[in-house]
Parts: sequence; structure tokens; C-alpha cells
Amino acid sequence: VSAGVRRLEAVAGTEAMVYVQNMADMMAAIAAGLKCSPTETVERITALQNRVREQESRIKDLNLKIATGAGAASGEESFETDGFKVVIKKVEADGPAQMREVGDRIKDRLGSGVVFLGADTGKATFMIMVTDDLKNRVNAGSIMKAICEQTGGRGGGKPQFAQGGAPDAAVIDQAVEIFKQALRGEA
Repeated sequence: VSAGVRRLEAVAGTEAMVYVQNMADMMAAIAAGLKCSPTETVERITALQNRVREQESRIKDLNLKIATGAGAASGEESFETDGFKVVIKKVEADGPAQMREVGDRIKDRLGSGVVFLGADTGKATFMIMVTDDLKNRVNAGSIMKAICEQTGGRGGGKPQFAQGGAPDAAVIDQAVEIFKQALRGEA
């Protein structure tokens, strides 16, 4: 195995017949599993792949809708401090990208405010989002830095967006309290 070298495998004689018969049997089994003729297998597999992609997209959208649902039943806490709205939410998310989508939707719903998200992604994951009008009053990056220092995690960010995490998912409630204290200190 080296650059520019190709390996050819060939089957000859009766082994070639056995090989072709095995391939024909495998194609027949695939066609039977797909409930179609062997000539339709490529079309059927392509259609199934497209359907799987559509279903995955629907599942992702439904998870976001579930995660952004408002109210106490959805694990969301909201209050007002120093004239702006604050939403704290524990979400079930696969990772930071999905958390960010949830946060963006909550932020859009608020119009003006601060969003704190916490998720158990195998570890504690935190995210703070601040709307444009509050970027001079609330600094998400400095709050995240304080949270990570006190929970044994790492993170940071800019005044409008910060993310971080800690190895132990049990510190999410502690992070929420630190977030609230930091808002009171800045307010």
C-alpha cells in the first residue's frame, strides 16, 4: 500500500461463478427486504434515505418546539430585574448548536432581555444570551467566567453571547444561582 499503487482483486473459473451467484443472492435478499424488484433497489434506497433526512429534520424541529415551550411545566423560570426580562431554562439538547437555536428562539420571543440555558449533555453546558439593547448593561462573558470559575468549568464569551461548561452535570443548579447573583450585582 503506497502512493500510486493499485491493487486488483480478480476471481476466475468456478470461483467467479460462485461470486456472481453470491452477489445475485445478496441483491435478491436486499430487494426482498425493500419489497421491490432488484432493478428498483437503487431508487428505493434513495427514497428511503430522503425520507430519513426529512424525518430527522422534523424530529429536530419538534425537539426545538418542545424545548422552547414557555411556562413552569417546561422548566422555564422568568422574572424581571432592573427593568429587563430574564429567562432561565434547563433544556434537553444534544449539544451547543441545538442550545443556541433554543436560546435564539427564546430571545426573539422576549424582544429585550437575558437568557440563561443549562443542559446536561453528559456534562454541564451553559449558555448566556443578551439582546442588543442590553449589551452595555449585562456582560454575558464576565458572568460566564464567574460561573465557570465557581463550578470548576471552562468558558467565556462576548458581552452578548457566552458559553461554557463543567465536567459535573450536577452543578447546573449552582450555575443558575451564580447567574442570578451576578445579575443582582450588575443591576
